Amino acid sequence: MRAAPLIALLVILGASAFASDTLPWPKSDLYSGDVKGQFDAGYAAGRAEALRDTQRNYLAVERYGREVVYSTDEDTILLRRFGIHVKHVAGCLVMPRVVGHAKGYNNVSEPEIRRRFGNALERAAQEAQVRWERNRPKT
Repeated sequence: MRAAPLIALLVILGASAFASDTLPWPKSDLYSGDVKGQFDAGYAAGRAEALRDTQRNYLAVERYGREVVYSTDEDTILLRRFGIHVKHVAGCLVMPRVVGHAKGYNNVSEPEIRRRFGNALERAAQEAQVRWERNRPKT
């Protein structure tokens, strides 16, 4: 049984972290209380990355939060039909820097996508939803 020593070690490390009131890893600015500063830094980085990507003819959008049931189909439509990549950057719990990055990135990429393809993002979402409604199990 090799798992037992590993589990014992994890329990000891965890207990020592709580007993000493410190975390077993270094604190980072990601967990600081400066929410606005983290959002702003992420926003600036997202805009810069999107500008670089669009200049290289790489189109993408960043998404976070709970995914809808048809999001995989929507992502496939966007990629195959328009060459637009969908980057799922976080789930339901999102750090301010990640939100800022996604907002900054999408504020550059979405207007460029609209300029090139019209309302492709909305059409893909609508088409994927209609397909899902049509094919879902009926109760």
